[in-house]
Amino acid sequence: MTGPVEEAVHVAGGVVEALKSTPMTLAMILTNIMLLIFLFYSQTQFFNQRQELSKYFLESEREVRDILSKCVVPRREGALEKPSIVGEYSKPAPIEMEPLKPLSTEEPAK
Repeated sequence: MTGPVEEAVHVAGGVVEALKSTPMTLAMILTNIMLLIFLFYSQTQFFNQRQELSKYFLESEREVRDILSKCVVPRREGALEKPSIVGEYSKPAPIEMEPLKPLSTEEPAK
């Protein structure tokens, strides 16, 4: 049991000695570790924000669906029938339409 532990201590001591002679390598390792921690934190915050926004979006969609369900009453005669509208907007506004005019067959002047 002491063989593997002694070997691990020997390897760790060798790594520490190597890093003492090259401080830039140690700084680069620490920078990479800090970058990984920062990326994990930022992605966690982004995920939480996205979850909150999707919750608000679904809540808004639910409110719109509830309001629309109170406005339109479908008839029971068939699915192709036009639904009747309940409330103060029950009569549609008159629509003024002009007849279609034929397209000119002349080529535009250059």
